[in-house]
Amino acid sequence: MQTSIFESVLDGPPFVIYPAFIIVLLGIRYAWAIYNYRQMRKDNTRKRQIPPSYPALFPYLGNTLAFAWNTGSFLANATSYKGSLTATRISLLGFKLYVFQDRETICKIMRHPYLSSPMSLYVFGERFLFGMPQRGISEYIADDSGPSVKPFPGSNVPCEKRVDYMLHKAFNQAWTGHSLTLASRRFVDTLVSHIDDLNISGEYIYVNDLFKFFGRAVSASVTQTIFGASLLQLNPDIIDNAWTLDEALPWMFRQVPSFIMPRPYKVRKILSNQIRMWYSYARQWFTESSIFPDGDGDPFWGSKIIRHLQQELLKNGDRGFIDDECFAAHDMGLIWGSNSNVISATMLVAFHIFQDPTLLRRVRSELEDNFGQSFSIQNINHKDLWKLPLLSSVYAEVLRLYVDVLLIFPG
Repeated sequence: MQTSIFESVLDGPPFVIYPAFIIVLLGIRYAWAIYNYRQMRKDNTRKRQIPPSYPALFPYLGNTLAFAWNTGSFLANATSYKGSLTATRISLLGFKLYVFQDRETICKIMRHPYLSSPMSLYVFGERFLFGMPQRGISEYIADDSGPSVKPFPGSNVPCEKRVDYMLHKAFNQAWTGHSLTLASRRFVDTLVSHIDDLNISGEYIYVNDLFKFFGRAVSASVTQTIFGASLLQLNPDIIDNAWTLDEALPWMFRQVPSFIMPRPYKVRKILSNQIRMWYSYARQWFTESSIFPDGDGDPFWGSKIIRHLQQELLKNGDRGFIDDECFAAHDMGLIWGSNSNVISATMLVAFHIFQDPTLLRRVRSELEDNFGQSFSIQNINHKDLWKLPLLSSVYAEVLRLYVDVLLIFPG
């Protein structure tokens, strides 16, 4: 008499029956999750319904494995349905998150006063990526006052501890208007100096890695513009260390522990020590007379924004409510944030232009038509470059194709 597979399993030992039973239950649960997800997607009558939960095979783990394995692909699939962008609820180790990428939703959230604060993103980045100690994270979390001049209703955070507002104000002043113009001029002068140090001849040369050859010069120029020449002089390998950390951040974002990947955590510690050594040096040698004639830059702190944050948050080393070790994580994040996407996009723009001879000729013609055949980049206003339609379109297309930005908002 023949027996079915089901009967064979039931007659088997417990170590076969129990796993088989669990697999069957997980399969039924997953099938129901898929069915329920699709049904909620079809239901367009409830305009204000909560976004449906994205199907997951395992309870509690939820979508954690798929998210960790290929974050970009998972988020792309989770935020689209039948070719249209949509919002979805995902589960990561018991935490419920709402993910979306459509422009309309993002614009609405960015305009909402209680959701416009990037503090959640700061806390996540400083804690998991740049290693800020818990005492510093606690100060960030405690600030519920928001980024505006007027604190959120119900907030009792003292003025001197309003981290969100101080950072928002400092960044807004530094990266707009006259301050941005001054920083752009210093960047161009610094970039020309770094490129001259490469000793590029008039003949074509072959390099194995365009980024290592040219990108490091651009990255060093950006960092020196913001943080000053002293940071790079004291730490000649800090740019290499920063990019080594950058390569590992996708895994640190997934919270892979140090005993599995020790090197990134060691590099992060080295960067923290390098930044704190620069703090001590700059405090010892900086004077008001060190400030450049433009009123913004200086060789020790680099720029007005860094001097301002040192004064407001660290009290110039006199132990503000955030100490040097904590704020070194913040500056590590600022070094990364001012370089990662910007430098990568710049290198990709250069790569695509040089790869296409026709595009290269057109870009050169556009530059020569607007600035002359023997122009110097140091004599060009950065705002005039924005007005070049071809060059701007190449840059915009690179951003569209390659650059992803993840924003985190509080619930």
